Amino acid sequence: MAHCDDIAPLLSAFNDGELTAHETNSVAEHLDGCESCKASVLDYLLIGHHLRTATTLPSLDGFTERVMEGIAATRRPFWGRLLNRVDDLRESWVAAVSLMGTAIAMAALALALAEPHALQRFAGQFGGTPAPVVVENEQPEPPSPVAASETLSETHISRLEAKPSSVATWSEPDTKTTVIWLADDTSGND
Repeated sequence: MAHCDDIAPLLSAFNDGELTAHETNSVAEHLDGCESCKASVLDYLLIGHHLRTATTLPSLDGFTERVMEGIAATRRPFWGRLLNRVDDLRESWVAAVSLMGTAIAMAALALALAEPHALQRFAGQFGGTPAPVVVENEQPEPPSPVAASETLSETHISRLEAKPSSVATWSEPDTKTTVIWLADDTSGND
């Protein structure tokens, strides 16, 4: 059986239900045989009861509403309001710049899809050296007598025919090359 000096520090916690199961069992066994410790537990119970009934609790009706009204009525300091406004403006500018960048990218994409040679022209304007592509419906002019090392790589399509949808021909007079394109036959008729 435990000694009163070991149990006495645990009596208040026992009364409040703050002990572990093992400690609670030890204190309960000790209280069955010790009248002085049992009287101490009764004293703790009476003190707790007197403290709870000594004062009346204030009414908490409308407490939350009064606190929220007080917070709303309190004016924020000037620097706090200024920093809040700057943060709001910063967020607006970030959104505006993002939208503007997206609009420019979409316009560039639409231009590239609408006119296939637009990117080559833009590259030429900004210092790039695009390979020019010339599509002609008539016979090309004869090439000027220039040394082969000084000529640019140009493609002249003099004739493009595609009567059946599976055949196309074109010729490149500078290289004296004719290309005949035949589509894969997916009909199964070889």
